[in-house]
Amino acid sequence: MADTKRTSADLLTNLFQDGQSAGAISENDVRDFIVSAVPTFGYCYVSTPAETSVASQSVYLKAAGTTTGGGSSADMSMSATNRLAYSGTPNRHFVATASICFDNAAGNILVGAKLYHYDNSGSSGAVIDASEVRVNSDTNSNISAITLIGEVQLSTSDYLEVWISNETDATNITVQKMTFMAQSILI
Repeated sequence: MADTKRTSADLLTNLFQDGQSAGAISENDVRDFIVSAVPTFGYCYVSTPAETSVASQSVYLKAAGTTTGGGSSADMSMSATNRLAYSGTPNRHFVATASICFDNAAGNILVGAKLYHYDNSGSSGAVIDASEVRVNSDTNSNISAITLIGEVQLSTSDYLEVWISNETDATNITVQKMTFMAQSILI
C-alpha cells in the first residue's frame, strides 16, 4: 500500500484515536506517520549578485540576483530564481528564513525585507508583513545584513520569495549574498 502524508489532525482523528484496541494500528498507519513527520524543505542561495531596480520609495520588489538551488526534498524546488515552490500534499505549515547581505550606491538609506507568499488557490500573492525587518545602510562602502523569519501555510503549487524595498528614496539595492530556506513543521 502507498505511504500517505497526512496532517496531524488526520493522524490523531483517523489513525491514532484514544481508546483503540490492541493491534488496531497497522504497519501502514505507522508508515503514514513516519512520512508525515519527515519535514519538507527547500534551499537556495544567491550565486550571482544583481542590482534590484527601485522605481519608487517604500515599494517591495522581488530581490534580484541569480539563485542556485541547494538540497531540497521531493516536494520542494527552486522553480525560478529566488523562489521556493511547494508541490506536495497535504497543506503544510512552513518556517522560512533568509539571510541577506546587501549594499547600495548612495548609502544612508533604510532598507526593508519581507517574505512573499504566492497563494495558488486563485488569489494573488502578497508580502508577509509579520516577516518584515528593516535596517539602516549607513554608507555605500559597507555591506549591511538582514535576517528574516516567517511562518506560513503552503498548499500545492504555492511558493515563497524574498522581497526588498528602499524606504528612503529610489536608490537601487544590490543583494550580494543570500541564503533562503523553508522547512515544514508538523502541527
